[in-house]
Amino acid sequence: MLRVRRSFALAFLLLAATAVRPEPADAQILKRMKERLQEKAGQKADTLVDKAVDAAAKPLLGGGEKATPAQPAAPAPPAPAAAGTGAEPVIDILEPSEWAGGGNRGISIAPKRSILVRGTVRHAGGITDVRINGARAAFTVDPSGMAASFSGYAPVAADTRQVEIAARGADGRVASRNFPVQPAAAAAPTVAAAAADAGGLRGFKGRRWAVVIGVSDYKDPAIPDLRYADEDARAVYDFLRSPEAGLGGIPAENILLLLDQQATARSIRSALLTFLKQSTEDDVIFIYLAGHGMPDPQRLNDLYILAYDTELADLAATGVPMEDINQAITKAYARSKILFTDACHSAGVGAGGSRAVNINQINGLFLDAMSTSSGGFVAFTASEAAQLSQEGAEWGGGHGVYTHFLLEGLRGDADEDKDYIVTLGELMEYTRDRVRRATRNAQIPTISLTTYDRYWPMAITTR
Repeated sequence: MLRVRRSFALAFLLLAATAVRPEPADAQILKRMKERLQEKAGQKADTLVDKAVDAAAKPLLGGGEKATPAQPAAPAPPAPAAAGTGAEPVIDILEPSEWAGGGNRGISIAPKRSILVRGTVRHAGGITDVRINGARAAFTVDPSGMAASFSGYAPVAADTRQVEIAARGADGRVASRNFPVQPAAAAAPTVAAAAADAGGLRGFKGRRWAVVIGVSDYKDPAIPDLRYADEDARAVYDFLRSPEAGLGGIPAENILLLLDQQATARSIRSALLTFLKQSTEDDVIFIYLAGHGMPDPQRLNDLYILAYDTELADLAATGVPMEDINQAITKAYARSKILFTDACHSAGVGAGGSRAVNINQINGLFLDAMSTSSGGFVAFTASEAAQLSQEGAEWGGGHGVYTHFLLEGLRGDADEDKDYIVTLGELMEYTRDRVRRATRNAQIPTISLTTYDRYWPMAITTR
């Protein structure tokens, strides 16, 4: 019977705890239930149980103060979320307008064109990566550390049906958005159309800028001279000034050529950091470098281009840091930056016939450092890691093998689809393939994994 009393006692306590107030008739029933339990037990209910029952029933039987309805427990304040957790990054598109403001309208665009994509990404923990169709976009983090602006290019081929924008937060969460693309029919290629198209007349209203540098002769006898780096730079400069570069070539006032004694550390920095600063967001920048390169022997992550007046014993003070090149590209307002470099970056002094100061160990670090610029950017380097950039008379009568095939591609050999335009993508793929074959895989040019306009017209040809 004690078990029964305790069960009813718990029932009373439950009723009180849940603030269920019985009607007066129910109160009488409760009173009688208590009396019957005491009679059947033959003795008074356990004192503790009675007290509990009395305390629980007292308000229900009308005695004493009225029970105050129990208030629901206040919800515990949510634990503060760790930075960057709890949500995926938020992607907002600014350009093209069809995708802006949550839009998802399809874009009809002719094949062999690229869509410039600009936008912002927000995430509480910060942004570590933004990609456009899998290629790394340039992005700049704002002072809050929780938002970034990005830009890059989405090339459109004949089979392209969508563009994917993906962003990764510092906590590893990834968000992506997909936008439809419909390639339109392309007109049959003609030389006249190519002449009008090359140089960027397809809606391009900016200017082209170029800095071309080649050093074969070094003042410091500890640095071995090269044979053809200056000739390579001169040939690239001549092409960029020619009609084949489109629109009559790059105007003389928009291009700088620095050869040998002209290519001092000061003049190179001035060309990169002052001359190119004139560019606007509508413009395109080309940089070509040929010569020796190496890291600081004490700090292999500090990379340098060797200027004419560089002193090997005092490299940090007299070399041109790759950081200066990175800064020039990052700070330039130009919408696209294209870097061609026929120089290795290595750990010692190499033999004649190679552009290295021994084995190129850190091209990957160079590409990573350069890929943080704003706007579209591509770095096309002469070789992979652990490879030398070769030069010799067998290539065009005296060139670096990389620059030789770069020039051959610009002159028309890279026009894979025979539309009379050599695009940036065609040029790099042609050069990489030909250099790899000519050197039997001893040298393989490298294209950075960044977003760029692969269909940018580099040259026109009638071949």
